[in-house]
Amino acid sequence: MALHRPPVLDVALAAALTVLLQLELWLGETYEDAPAFPGDRTATALLLLGVTVPLAWRRVHPRAAFAASMLALSVLSLWQGGAEAGGLFLVLLIAVYSAAAWSDRPLEVAAIAAVTLLAHDLRNPWSKELSDHLFAPAFCAAGFVLGRIVHARGRRAQQAEASAAEAIAVERARLARELHDVVAHSVSVMVMQAKGGSAVLDSDPDRARAAFHTIESSGRQAIEELRLMLGLLRGDGTADGAAADRSPQPGLARLPALVESVRSAGLAVELREEGEPARLPAGEDVSAYRIVQESLTNTLKHARAKRASVTLRWSEDTVELEVVDDGDGGNGADVLSSGRGVIGMRERATMFGGTLTAGPRHEGGFRVHARLPRPR
Repeated sequence: MALHRPPVLDVALAAALTVLLQLELWLGETYEDAPAFPGDRTATALLLLGVTVPLAWRRVHPRAAFAASMLALSVLSLWQGGAEAGGLFLVLLIAVYSAAAWSDRPLEVAAIAAVTLLAHDLRNPWSKELSDHLFAPAFCAAGFVLGRIVHARGRRAQQAEASAAEAIAVERARLARELHDVVAHSVSVMVMQAKGGSAVLDSDPDRARAAFHTIESSGRQAIEELRLMLGLLRGDGTADGAAADRSPQPGLARLPALVESVRSAGLAVELREEGEPARLPAGEDVSAYRIVQESLTNTLKHARAKRASVTLRWSEDTVELEVVDDGDGGNGADVLSSGRGVIGMRERATMFGGTLTAGPRHEGGFRVHARLPRPR
């Protein structure tokens, strides 16, 4: 969001620079045994305010603030003299850095800086040593280079944030489609059980009672899955336009088939299961499977690994999923295309109240670890 008021820190910086230059002026700063500000002090004081005060807006209006500050500095150099005070070089460094960091037009910033440097040298062009001519340009060059580096980093951070937001949106749309299929299945079960229960209500009350119990269980599950799906879609209510996959939704029971398919692709995978397996809600079961699937897929594509292991640990309250490989420590976890990578897997885990961590191991390879709650 664009700034409309100067940030407090920028106001404080402008105030500090103002105090510094005013002290140099009124305390009689000298340069080579001559006054650093040889002109009228009152006029010089006003021009110094024109140099420092605009820097309070260095992030709100970077080019305008820089131009105003450099205009006042140029007038000070040409008319009043005294562009040799130490504080002015600090102001020059900060002003050029700020304009280069937050402006999208670096050529304009460079042009304004060049005009200011020309004004600085025009007053006594032949009475200065070569080092004096290079001193101010060195401050400008340092500020400009540093500012452009910060600008580039900020742009990359914005792009990464936008990519992450897009990946989350795509993954949520994918989750919503899967949950839609789960809800449709639950409702279909309810309809079939209701028909069967009503048919045997008089002749076989026990079967009817069992059917109604199944209806109640399926209804509760459907309500929970609907709550999750509505939470995913809250805010925009739109999908990504891709055709929904109508194949049966997979779960942890299909992990052996997944592992076998990965083995056939050339990666030696070991599957281990610890504890007593239990049934998970359909939506959570799908997400658990997808986390393992995504981890193995990234290992195949990016890790240059020879071996991997998949471990399921069942406890009373949780199920843990761990995928470890012996690759080079990178499995494409930062790949954001199509909503893949750690962002998508973490979104799946947190949607069900779980956690997910991923990263290189000290002993080598990459590890993905997810912990999902088991509903009682």
